[in-house]
Amino acid sequence: MKYVNEFLAPRLKGQGADVAIWEDKDHKGNLAAYLESYRSLSSIGDTWHLEDDVLPDRRFVKLVSGEWSNFPGIICGFGDRRKYREKHFGNANCGPGMFNSFPCIRIPNKTIKEFLVWFEEVRETPHIDNIVKTGKEIDYLFHIYLDSHRMNAYNFRPCLVEHIDEYLCGSICHPARNSLAKAVLFEDIESLQELEEWRNG
Repeated sequence: MKYVNEFLAPRLKGQGADVAIWEDKDHKGNLAAYLESYRSLSSIGDTWHLEDDVLPDRRFVKLVSGEWSNFPGIICGFGDRRKYREKHFGNANCGPGMFNSFPCIRIPNKTIKEFLVWFEEVRETPHIDNIVKTGKEIDYLFHIYLDSHRMNAYNFRPCLVEHIDEYLCGSICHPARNSLAKAVLFEDIESLQELEEWRNG
């Protein structure tokens, strides 16, 4: 939360973004906290969702404004280079080439509300129930939903955030991760240097 409150949120607000922070203060876990945050959203408009271990490009708001603010679908702002390559940038349409982009993703609020309805309908089926019992995997659940509810999706070039959990003591969800999750293409090297200075300051 120190990083979120002192670096991530001020950085986005400084670009003109309207920032809402959702903290799991009651320690309900990743999945429950995500679902609660989704229920809090309006049914209209679109929302960019950024996780707490990413560094946004200093041009984030500028890059996603204009024509992209009217894009009718999902925009993926992060692609993990362990899985994707530059050839995957562009239209993805919720197929196998769509970035698993939950570190940074824009989802229409209407889609979120429809996902919540679907989730309540299927949550007691054995496969979904097994996922729910892990207390995480919101991204996996959302991709299961998209398998039967296809829509426009776009993998944004360049990646809008870099994944930085190694700057913040590593992942607690995947402590055994043997390689770092890094963006296919993140251009804002200066911001990484600023983060390093902030962390060491």
